[in-house]
Amino acid sequence: MRKQLISLFCFLLSISSYANTVSIRADYWYPMNGKPGSENPGYMIEFARLIFGRHGYDIDYQLMPWQRAVTETEAGKFDCVVGAYHDDAPSFVFPKESWGRVTTAIYVRDEDEFIYTDIDSLTNRTIGIIEGYAYSAEDINKAIELNEYKFSAVTGAEPLSANIQKLLHGRIDTIIENPAVMSVTMHELNLSGKIKLAGYVGQPSNMYIACSPANKKSLNLIKIVDEGTKTLRRSGELQQILQNYGLNDWQKN
Repeated sequence: MRKQLISLFCFLLSISSYANTVSIRADYWYPMNGKPGSENPGYMIEFARLIFGRHGYDIDYQLMPWQRAVTETEAGKFDCVVGAYHDDAPSFVFPKESWGRVTTAIYVRDEDEFIYTDIDSLTNRTIGIIEGYAYSAEDINKAIELNEYKFSAVTGAEPLSANIQKLLHGRIDTIIENPAVMSVTMHELNLSGKIKLAGYVGQPSNMYIACSPANKKSLNLIKIVDEGTKTLRRSGELQQILQNYGLNDWQKN
């Protein structure tokens, strides 16, 4: 009887712990989200910990390929993804408050004389993209959907690093990426002087934490995000976190 009571207590404790945890999944996209458990896990993860922590939630954050993160979160296996555009996860529950604004840029090897002018200038280029991504430039998204150009997609938990290696080894000659993410990754990999910016594509887009359409608690989580983001901005905590990553409040730029 005593063993049964102990087992029941442990079971109830595990249910309570799960109910008070927000599970977040994404691929590596630093400085938005980085390595789980690190001192600097990414500013979006720090936002999540502060905002949800004040409502009694713990954060379970892990890396996985982006397409898998979206698919399994959509099915309700996990609660939320971070770094999402509306086009990434159209069925998800999005807050009104964004967690950043990004642009899309084109990168090539340093000795490459290519300059991006418009979508047609990508003709005859071999372009590295990430499987399942929606980019902030609609021209790029449409071209990927219609398979109009020579795109080469990678997957994995750290896909940008894979694309960079493909670029340096000549298997692709172009990368599409967010400038902040590319800059940090190039610094981490000590690639100064090996890769350069070749132009910008489209207009800036907002990015968000987005939660599963299959989970009943998603509407409440998003309400917490909207209120919590405003609180972080008013208190100055939002800007303080961003400064630790060399960034500024996107609403004040």
